[in-house]
This record gives sequence, C-alpha cells and structure tokens, in this order.
Amino acid sequence: MLDLDFAFFNLTDKTKTGLAYKKVFLDRLAPLFFAPRLQRIIKISCLNACGGNILLPLGVGNLNKIQQGSKRILALKTGALLEEYELRYLAVDRRLKNEVTDICSGQELVYGDNFIKALSHVFIKAFLSRYELNKIIIVGSTEDFSCFISSLEQYCLPVSIQTIFPQRHEIFVHQLLYEKGQAVSTSYLTPENWGRDDLVIIFADHTEPITSKISSGLTIYLNNCSCSLAPALDSDFTLNGLIPALYNLAPILESCLMAKAGIPDLDSELINVAEPKSDFITLENIGHQWGLWDLFLDKVL
Repeated sequence: MLDLDFAFFNLTDKTKTGLAYKKVFLDRLAPLFFAPRLQRIIKISCLNACGGNILLPLGVGNLNKIQQGSKRILALKTGALLEEYELRYLAVDRRLKNEVTDICSGQELVYGDNFIKALSHVFIKAFLSRYELNKIIIVGSTEDFSCFISSLEQYCLPVSIQTIFPQRHEIFVHQLLYEKGQAVSTSYLTPENWGRDDLVIIFADHTEPITSKISSGLTIYLNNCSCSLAPALDSDFTLNGLIPALYNLAPILESCLMAKAGIPDLDSELINVAEPKSDFITLENIGHQWGLWDLFLDKVL
C-alpha cells in the first residue's frame, strides 16, 4: 500500500454532457461508474511529501443533478479511500467549498484558509522589514475573518477593511476598536486612494474592477486564482498535472504541513473575537521550520 501524507479531492473542470450524464441516468450510474478514485500521485519535493489526488470524474453541473441517496454512497466511498490509506484529512479544491459537503460528509476537510492567513502574515512581516508602511488594507475576507483582523494588532499599524458592503463588518470592527483599542476601520472600496506606503492584501476573487483603479501601493493577491506565488512550487504542481493556483496550492500545502508536523487536529470551533484563534499562527511557525515560506519570499520581495 502507498504511504501517503495527504489526499487532495477535486472534480473535473468541465461539466460532462451526453446521454449518460442526463439526470435520469446519472443519478443511478454515479455510485457505480463515477465514484471517487485515486487518480494520480502528487509529489511536493520541497516538503518531501507524497499525496494522492482523489478525483470525482464529474463536473459541478453533473454533481448538482445527483440525488441525496447517491451522494451518501459517494461520501462512503470517499471515506473508504481515506481509511484505506490511513489519512485523517481531506484537502479540497477551494472552489468547491459550497459544492462537496454532501459527498465528503463525515470527513475533516482542509480548504487552505489557515494557510492563506499564515502566508499573509509572512508577507506582512517581510514588507515591514523593508518598508515604512502607513497602514494595512484588507480587501475581501477569509474564514474566521474577525480573528484574522484581530491578529493584525501585533504590527501596530492601522487596518482598513475595504469592501462594497462595509456594513457587514461594522459589529466586530466596533468591538475591536472600542473594546480592544485596535485601530481598525471599515469603508467602501476605494483603490484609487491607496497610497504608496499602504500594504494591500486582496482576498477577493473578482479583482478586475479593483486592478483597473489601483494608483499605487504594495499589493498582494491571495485569492483563489492567484498564481506564480512560488516558482519552485509552480514546477512541482505542473509536473503533477495541477494548475499552481491558490485554489489547489493552499489546501494541499496546509494538509502537508499538518501531516509533517504531526498535528492531530486544528480546532475549527468559532471563538470570541477577544481570543483570536492561533491555528494559522501555528501553521506559520511550522512553515518556517520547514523552510516553506522562503519559496514565496524569493518571488515577492
């Protein structure tokens, strides 16, 4: 049996068409002919890690046609694969967050949110070592967003959360500002006003309207489609038949770091804003121990 450090789950990029993929047939055929399978071996040389790509050979449109009973069967088969290779976690393509809950039920899913938050801290510290920053601007959000924003207090810089719906963050921003004294604000998105000494971190996926209005500033894109963040990793992912975008890279590398460090679990429970979660800080420290972040800093700085 293969000795795997992690498993990565994804679908095909395109919805399949034809008679066999019509709803009346697909619902019956999926558990028999389109069950999850170990498609390929994934090798991450910089971490000396080896994983398995578990592919469900259907597109999102096909998946939406399958009834709940068949999805439960697919979930059992996915779980059986993880059990066979003695894997606790299942890294999942970040684009499928709202799509695969039913067919991965009962599994501990890793989407890479802690990896992205850890990487953002790595970038912030690196830029602070080279520039006199005026403030940190966050565009978009991530999981446990209030805890992430709270963690930025350590840099002693004003934090501006910019979005087209600033009212969504008003409650926790008010709490951080008036209960913890952290200099945090929320406002409408104004890229044309970003200054040359502002560090902008963009989590939002739809960046075309933002990019066209940027006048200056230091900008880091950490959204799902971000590519070319670390050339050495790009080569690894390309050789393994995976696009080296963050939607693949973040969940795979997070699960790799967890496996290499022997972490049994990263707490997924929501907690009070006054007590920020440390999962991504733990992951940041593990990344330093394995020399992973150097691959990203060589590209950005």
